[in-house]
Amino acid sequence: MNRQWLMVVAVMSLAVGSLQAQAALPIGSSASGTTSEDQPASFSFTPPGPGVLTVVVSGGDDLVIQVVDQDGQPLPNGRADGDNNGSTGLEFLAMPVGNNDPLIVRVELLSEDGGSGAFVISAAFVREDGFNRPSDPDRRPSLARTVNVGAAIEESLHPAEGDQWDWYTIRAGEAMTVAIVTRMNASDEGDLVIEAFTDNDFTEAVARSDQDLQGHNGNESVTVDLKSGQVLHFKITALWESGGLTPYRLSVGRVP
Repeated sequence: MNRQWLMVVAVMSLAVGSLQAQAALPIGSSASGTTSEDQPASFSFTPPGPGVLTVVVSGGDDLVIQVVDQDGQPLPNGRADGDNNGSTGLEFLAMPVGNNDPLIVRVELLSEDGGSGAFVISAAFVREDGFNRPSDPDRRPSLARTVNVGAAIEESLHPAEGDQWDWYTIRAGEAMTVAIVTRMNASDEGDLVIEAFTDNDFTEAVARSDQDLQGHNGNESVTVDLKSGQVLHFKITALWESGGLTPYRLSVGRVP
């Protein structure tokens, strides 16, 4: 191997090392980055256990911090757009973490004319077992329970024990319109929301219900049009984060 080729290999190795360093969230340090509206900058972090994650971002453009799981699901208390000290590019968040599931921290750019923006990001993690929450088996879209159209299911949530939402999925065998309905007994307490997502995009729901039908906070309904072969994910969330056992009935039907 000649000297010139050795130099090329060395430069490539340095570049790869730089990319890997940029991909990891700088815990206890800072890193520079660039983000754009179409391509948010992403940093990965696997917590060593329960605790509190703090992230600070500073830049000259309008920036947002968004923390998601490995499926791209936005996490509670994981968004910051506070425009601190009158600066649209100065953001921070302090987010409780209940387990050691991998996280992704995104730095997003809010811009009307595209382009990109430079920023500096720093982070810290404080381990504290008091924030521990059990790992819910259907906590992510990729762990969703498959349901058939026409199914009726008795289920429950228990936010105080770490079960704040349930994920479900449907694959349409043909083009159809489906209705997803939750009902709770009048004597049961709880406040539910239904959110539906298509095409594995979990950042923005295609349908959402927080209507409190028939005067009960747990009675919700959404209707979604599906193409043949399309996969629908939907999420039933209990809004009371410290709530107790919240039983509900889920029905999935086809609209004629």
